[in-house]
Amino acid sequence: MSLVFSINKEFIKQEDAKVHVTDLGLRRGYAAFDFMRLHKGIPLFMDDHLDRFENSIALMDLELPITRAELKAHVLELIAINKQETAGLQLYLTAGEASDGVTVDKPNLLILQVPLPYYGPELYKNGGKLISHEYLRDLPQAKSTNYFRALRLAKQIKAAGATDILYTSNGNILETSRSNIFFIMPDSSVKTAKDNILNGVSRRNLVRILPKHLDFEETTISLDILNRASEAFISSTVRAVMPITFVDDKAIGKGKVGPIVSKIREIFDNHINSYIAANS
Repeated sequence: MSLVFSINKEFIKQEDAKVHVTDLGLRRGYAAFDFMRLHKGIPLFMDDHLDRFENSIALMDLELPITRAELKAHVLELIAINKQETAGLQLYLTAGEASDGVTVDKPNLLILQVPLPYYGPELYKNGGKLISHEYLRDLPQAKSTNYFRALRLAKQIKAAGATDILYTSNGNILETSRSNIFFIMPDSSVKTAKDNILNGVSRRNLVRILPKHLDFEETTISLDILNRASEAFISSTVRAVMPITFVDDKAIGKGKVGPIVSKIREIFDNHINSYIAANS
């Protein structure tokens, strides 16, 4: 099936979609990025994603060439054209074409509808593994196309049987390359990093709903939590709530998926279902 993409509000078949080789998104990796998930034909938490996209654009000193209302309507029109129940939506605002390789001129707005990455049920049944890596992202509050560190370490992640990298900095745990991380303590309270992270959309929604069910805190997370936590999980648009049972060769708690993470998965699934019902 040939899908339709959007380039600067023009609908184009994916095989014909292109940007010029002088685009700074290609030449310098200078582009804001966001990723939404289509579930039952509905873009989950769309306004949260557009909030984050606009925030990333502002932090990168770019300018969205259309209004928020126009962008939202255009995304919905693209979804209607492609007629898929399940998919990913990638939004890019590149810094535009620059013959000198440095001067930002007219940004290019790209919207691509793509297949969702697949994570097998065994990861949710048995939990995933992370490998730790000392790294603080440039401008961590902005979501950009700069995935250099994660891609460079992809072979190392695979060799370790891991699902992602856990970024740490100065003795503190931050985030993974594509997710936020949460820890459950022996008293069933939940903690997650507060600073020097990307505020993921799934994280935003968990921050809203978890305090209704559990003691919850956004705080500085030191590395010694790996010895104290009884359970852990990561959250992202694609992974939703995924249990984590090992970091490097260190088991979290008993090294098994625990009851609190299972409860949080159920809470988040119900939250998604409520959102779909309210937006259908």
